[in-house]
Amino acid sequence: KRQKSTSALDVLTMNVKDFCNVLVGVCNVPNLEQILLEFSPSGMMIYGKPIESPVVVMSFWNTSMFATYHCTQSIRKWVSRDRMEILRKKIVKDVASLTIRELVGASDGFQFSGMRVYTTGGTCQFTFNVFEWVSTVEPVAMNLCYDWHVHTSSQKLHNNIDFIDDKSEFVSMTLSGRTLSFEGINDTGMVSEQISHETGESDIHAEFNSLFYKRYLKIVTGAQFLHKTVTISFNPDESDRVYPVLFS
Repeated sequence: KRQKSTSALDVLTMNVKDFCNVLVGVCNVPNLEQILLEFSPSGMMIYGKPIESPVVVMSFWNTSMFATYHCTQSIRKWVSRDRMEILRKKIVKDVASLTIRELVGASDGFQFSGMRVYTTGGTCQFTFNVFEWVSTVEPVAMNLCYDWHVHTSSQKLHNNIDFIDDKSEFVSMTLSGRTLSFEGINDTGMVSEQISHETGESDIHAEFNSLFYKRYLKIVTGAQFLHKTVTISFNPDESDRVYPVLFS
Protein backbone atom coordinates (compact mmCIF):
# COMPACT_ATOMS: atom_id res chain seq x y z
CA LYS A 1 0.00 0.00 0.00
CA ARG A 2 1.30 3.45 -0.96
CA GLN A 3 2.00 5.54 2.14
CA LYS A 4 0.65 9.09 2.27
CA SER A 5 3.44 11.65 2.05
CA THR A 6 3.65 14.85 4.11
CA SER A 7 5.63 16.55 1.30
CA ALA A 8 4.20 19.64 -0.42
CA LEU A 9 4.43 17.60 -3.63
CA ASP A 10 3.45 13.95 -4.03
CA VAL A 11 1.94 12.88 -7.35
CA LEU A 12 1.51 9.55 -9.11
CA THR A 13 0.83 9.04 -12.81
CA MET A 14 0.14 5.90 -14.82
CA ASN A 15 0.79 7.79 -18.07
CA VAL A 16 4.50 6.98 -18.15
CA LYS A 17 4.68 6.47 -21.92
CA ASP A 18 3.03 9.86 -22.54
CA PHE A 19 5.50 11.44 -20.12
CA CYS A 20 8.35 9.84 -22.06
CA ASN A 21 6.90 10.97 -25.40
CA VAL A 22 6.75 14.55 -24.13
CA LEU A 23 10.38 14.29 -23.05
CA VAL A 24 11.29 13.04 -26.55
CA GLY A 25 9.94 16.26 -28.01
CA VAL A 26 11.44 18.53 -25.35
CA CYS A 27 14.85 16.86 -25.41
CA ASN A 28 14.95 17.11 -29.22
CA VAL A 29 15.21 20.90 -28.94
CA PRO A 30 18.67 21.87 -30.26
CA ASN A 31 21.01 23.58 -27.77
CA LEU A 32 18.58 23.11 -24.87
CA GLU A 33 20.35 22.84 -21.52
CA GLN A 34 17.60 23.32 -18.96
CA ILE A 35 13.98 22.21 -18.59
CA LEU A 36 11.50 23.88 -16.25
CA LEU A 37 9.24 21.60 -14.21
CA GLU A 38 6.43 23.45 -12.48
CA PHE A 39 3.73 21.95 -10.25
CA SER A 40 0.70 23.84 -8.98
CA PRO A 41 -2.67 22.77 -7.53
CA SER A 42 -4.04 22.76 -11.11
CA GLY A 43 -1.39 20.47 -12.66
CA MET A 44 2.13 20.05 -14.02
CA MET A 45 3.93 22.07 -16.70
CA ILE A 46 7.05 21.05 -18.63
CA TYR A 47 8.78 23.90 -20.46
CA GLY A 48 11.90 24.34 -22.56
CA LYS A 49 13.44 27.16 -24.58
CA PRO A 50 17.14 27.65 -25.39
CA ILE A 51 18.56 31.14 -25.08
CA GLU A 52 18.38 33.05 -28.39
CA SER A 53 16.27 30.33 -29.98
CA PRO A 54 12.99 30.79 -31.92
CA VAL A 55 11.40 27.64 -30.51
CA VAL A 56 9.34 27.17 -27.32
CA VAL A 57 8.14 23.75 -26.15
CA MET A 58 5.53 23.42 -23.42
CA SER A 59 3.33 20.61 -22.12
CA PHE A 60 0.63 21.10 -19.47
CA TRP A 61 -0.76 18.11 -17.57
CA ASN A 62 -4.11 18.54 -15.86
CA THR A 63 -4.55 16.77 -12.52
CA SER A 64 -6.78 14.25 -14.33
CA MET A 65 -3.59 12.82 -15.90
CA PHE A 66 -2.53 11.61 -12.44
CA ALA A 67 -3.83 8.72 -10.36
CA THR A 68 -3.11 10.78 -7.23
CA TYR A 69 -2.18 14.46 -7.09
CA HIS A 70 -1.11 16.25 -3.93
CA CYS A 71 0.40 19.71 -4.40
CA THR A 72 -0.23 22.33 -1.73
CA GLN A 73 1.77 25.18 -3.29
CA SER A 74 3.42 26.20 -6.55
CA ILE A 75 6.79 24.47 -7.00
CA ARG A 76 9.02 25.30 -9.95
CA LYS A 77 12.59 24.17 -10.60
CA TRP A 78 14.94 24.26 -13.56
CA VAL A 79 16.61 20.89 -14.13
CA SER A 80 19.19 19.48 -16.52
CA ARG A 81 17.91 18.47 -19.96
CA ASP A 82 20.55 15.72 -20.12
CA ARG A 83 19.46 14.30 -16.76
CA MET A 84 15.81 14.21 -17.88
CA GLU A 85 16.83 12.43 -21.08
CA ILE A 86 18.62 9.79 -18.99
CA LEU A 87 15.47 9.40 -16.86
CA ARG A 88 13.36 8.89 -19.99
CA LYS A 89 15.63 6.09 -21.19
CA LYS A 90 15.50 4.38 -17.77
CA ILE A 91 11.68 4.33 -17.47
CA VAL A 92 10.35 4.12 -21.03
CA LYS A 93 10.12 0.31 -21.21
CA ASP A 94 9.69 -1.34 -17.81
CA VAL A 95 7.87 1.23 -15.63
CA ALA A 96 4.06 1.30 -15.40
CA SER A 97 3.65 4.11 -12.84
CA LEU A 98 5.78 7.05 -11.76
CA THR A 99 5.77 8.96 -8.46
CA ILE A 100 7.21 12.47 -8.34
CA ARG A 101 8.17 14.20 -5.09
CA GLU A 102 10.16 17.31 -4.24
CA LEU A 103 13.73 17.09 -2.98
CA VAL A 104 14.35 19.69 -0.29
CA GLY A 105 17.52 20.24 1.69
CA ALA A 106 21.17 20.20 0.76
CA SER A 107 20.23 19.02 -2.74
CA ASP A 108 17.04 20.54 -4.12
CA GLY A 109 15.23 19.03 -7.08
CA PHE A 110 12.76 16.26 -7.81
CA GLN A 111 12.72 12.57 -6.98
CA PHE A 112 11.17 10.14 -9.46
CA SER A 113 10.37 6.67 -8.15
CA GLY A 114 8.41 3.59 -9.00
CA MET A 115 8.51 -0.10 -9.77
CA ARG A 116 10.37 -1.69 -12.66
CA VAL A 117 8.61 -4.79 -13.98
CA TYR A 118 10.69 -7.32 -15.88
CA THR A 119 9.55 -10.05 -18.26
CA THR A 120 11.37 -12.56 -16.06
CA GLY A 121 12.74 -12.09 -12.58
CA GLY A 122 9.94 -10.10 -11.00
CA THR A 123 10.07 -6.45 -9.95
CA CYS A 124 12.32 -3.96 -8.23
CA GLN A 125 11.84 -0.51 -6.72
CA PHE A 126 13.88 2.47 -7.87
CA THR A 127 14.46 6.15 -7.16
CA PHE A 128 16.02 8.60 -9.60
CA ASN A 129 16.98 12.10 -8.40
CA VAL A 130 17.08 15.11 -10.71
CA PHE A 131 18.76 18.10 -9.08
CA GLU A 132 17.84 21.76 -9.46
CA TRP A 133 19.78 24.21 -11.62
CA VAL A 134 19.86 27.83 -10.49
CA SER A 135 18.28 30.04 -13.15
CA THR A 136 16.64 33.46 -13.26
CA VAL A 137 15.07 32.94 -16.71
CA GLU A 138 11.32 33.53 -16.93
CA PRO A 139 9.19 31.43 -19.34
CA VAL A 140 7.90 33.12 -22.47
CA ALA A 141 4.16 33.83 -22.21
CA MET A 142 2.39 31.93 -25.02
CA ASN A 143 -1.00 33.64 -24.82
CA LEU A 144 -1.50 34.35 -28.55
CA CYS A 145 -4.86 33.86 -30.24
CA TYR A 146 -4.91 32.07 -33.59
CA ASP A 147 -7.52 32.45 -36.34
CA TRP A 148 -6.67 29.37 -38.41
CA HIS A 149 -6.38 25.75 -37.27
CA VAL A 150 -5.57 22.74 -39.45
CA HIS A 151 -5.74 19.15 -38.21
CA THR A 152 -3.52 16.55 -39.82
CA SER A 153 -2.32 13.00 -39.21
CA SER A 154 0.66 12.78 -36.84
CA GLN A 155 2.01 9.82 -38.80
CA LYS A 156 1.72 11.62 -42.15
CA LEU A 157 3.37 14.71 -40.72
CA HIS A 158 6.21 12.63 -39.28
CA ASN A 159 6.76 10.58 -42.43
CA ASN A 160 6.61 13.54 -44.80
CA ILE A 161 9.02 15.70 -42.82
CA ASP A 162 11.29 12.67 -42.44
CA PHE A 163 11.19 12.29 -46.24
CA ILE A 164 13.05 15.61 -46.50
CA ASP A 165 16.77 14.83 -46.40
CA ASP A 166 18.63 16.04 -43.30
CA LYS A 167 21.10 17.81 -45.59
CA SER A 168 18.27 20.21 -46.41
CA GLU A 169 18.69 22.72 -43.60
CA PHE A 170 15.35 24.45 -44.25
CA VAL A 171 11.84 23.12 -44.88
CA SER A 172 9.15 25.23 -46.52
CA MET A 173 5.61 24.39 -45.38
CA THR A 174 2.70 25.52 -47.56
CA LEU A 175 -1.03 25.15 -46.97
CA SER A 176 -3.18 25.52 -50.07
CA GLY A 177 -6.79 24.46 -49.65
CA ARG A 178 -6.69 20.97 -48.17
CA THR A 179 -3.12 20.26 -49.32
CA LEU A 180 -0.17 20.55 -46.94
CA SER A 181 3.13 20.59 -48.84
CA PHE A 182 6.74 20.44 -47.72
CA GLU A 183 9.86 21.36 -49.71
CA GLY A 184 13.42 20.73 -48.62
CA ILE A 185 15.75 23.66 -49.32
CA ASN A 186 19.45 22.76 -49.66
CA ASP A 187 22.45 24.99 -48.93
CA THR A 188 22.40 26.40 -52.48
CA GLY A 189 18.79 27.55 -52.08
CA MET A 190 17.44 24.92 -54.46
CA VAL A 191 14.42 22.70 -53.74
CA SER A 192 15.85 19.24 -53.09
CA GLU A 193 12.69 17.31 -52.13
CA GLN A 194 8.95 17.92 -52.26
CA ILE A 195 6.11 15.95 -50.70
CA SER A 196 2.48 16.72 -49.85
CA HIS A 197 -0.66 15.19 -48.35
CA GLU A 198 -4.32 16.02 -47.84
CA THR A 199 -5.28 17.31 -44.39
CA GLY A 200 -8.96 16.41 -44.59
CA GLU A 201 -10.01 20.01 -43.86
CA SER A 202 -12.85 21.36 -46.01
CA ASP A 203 -13.53 24.83 -44.54
CA ILE A 204 -10.03 26.35 -44.64
CA HIS A 205 -9.65 28.83 -47.47
CA ALA A 206 -6.41 30.49 -46.32
CA GLU A 207 -3.15 30.30 -48.24
CA PHE A 208 -0.19 30.09 -45.89
CA ASN A 209 3.55 29.56 -46.23
CA SER A 210 6.28 29.43 -43.62
CA LEU A 211 9.96 28.47 -43.56
CA PHE A 212 11.48 26.38 -40.74
CA TYR A 213 14.80 24.92 -39.79
CA LYS A 214 14.26 21.19 -40.28
CA ARG A 215 15.83 20.41 -36.91
CA TYR A 216 13.00 22.34 -35.22
CA LEU A 217 10.26 20.43 -37.05
CA LYS A 218 11.81 17.20 -35.76
CA ILE A 219 10.82 18.36 -32.25
CA VAL A 220 7.18 18.04 -33.32
CA THR A 221 7.54 14.75 -35.17
CA GLY A 222 9.54 13.22 -32.32
CA ALA A 223 6.42 13.31 -30.14
CA GLN A 224 4.09 11.78 -32.74
CA PHE A 225 2.95 8.96 -30.42
CA LEU A 226 1.23 11.39 -28.02
CA HIS A 227 -1.78 11.60 -30.31
CA LYS A 228 -2.85 10.50 -33.78
CA THR A 229 -3.56 14.11 -34.78
CA VAL A 230 -1.47 17.29 -34.79
CA THR A 231 -3.14 20.71 -34.89
CA ILE A 232 -1.27 23.45 -36.76
CA SER A 233 -2.40 26.95 -35.76
CA PHE A 234 -1.32 30.15 -37.49
CA ASN A 235 -2.08 33.77 -38.32
CA PRO A 236 -1.02 35.51 -41.54
CA ASP A 237 2.00 37.72 -40.82
CA GLU A 238 1.22 41.41 -40.62
CA SER A 239 3.53 44.17 -41.79
CA ASP A 240 4.42 45.16 -38.23
CA ARG A 241 4.34 41.75 -36.57
CA VAL A 242 5.41 38.19 -37.34
CA TYR A 243 3.44 35.43 -35.67
CA PRO A 244 4.87 32.05 -34.64
CA VAL A 245 3.29 28.81 -35.83
CA LEU A 246 1.83 26.60 -33.09
CA PHE A 247 1.98 22.80 -33.32
CA SER A 248 -0.15 21.06 -30.67
